[in-house]
Amino acid sequence: MWVDDGVSLDPTAATVADDGLRTLVAALSTREPDRLCALFTKNASLFGSHDTEFAIGADELKLYFDNLCAQPVTFSWQWQVSAAGQDGDVVWFVAPGAAEMTGDDGTVSRIDPFRLSGVLRHTEQGWRFELFNGSEPTAT
Repeated sequence: MWVDDGVSLDPTAATVADDGLRTLVAALSTREPDRLCALFTKNASLFGSHDTEFAIGADELKLYFDNLCAQPVTFSWQWQVSAAGQDGDVVWFVAPGAAEMTGDDGTVSRIDPFRLSGVLRHTEQGWRFELFNGSEPTAT
């Protein structure tokens, strides 16, 4: 899903980012907070569009995902990694795209554009999010 359009884009890092985002979307579809938490390091940070959409550290991430998974909606994204880099066991990325929320009643809402960015760290368990941000830009 990566494209080289003249922006700094390391293909290996872009693949790591794509895989991380795919795994995150798959975990979101299960609505299992523990499965989501396992994708983050113990000191990870998560930030969203709204003031209340943030979590820092394992305890806050667990609470955030408990609340998110209790909502009558499933979240997913479509994206294209437009910038990605790697330094040793750390990968960072920027991925513009769209967000989709599917309600338990089948209602689908879409936010387009939507911005994803993050930092993944390679651990003994594989690549884990150290930082994740998903947000909708404001109109200018």
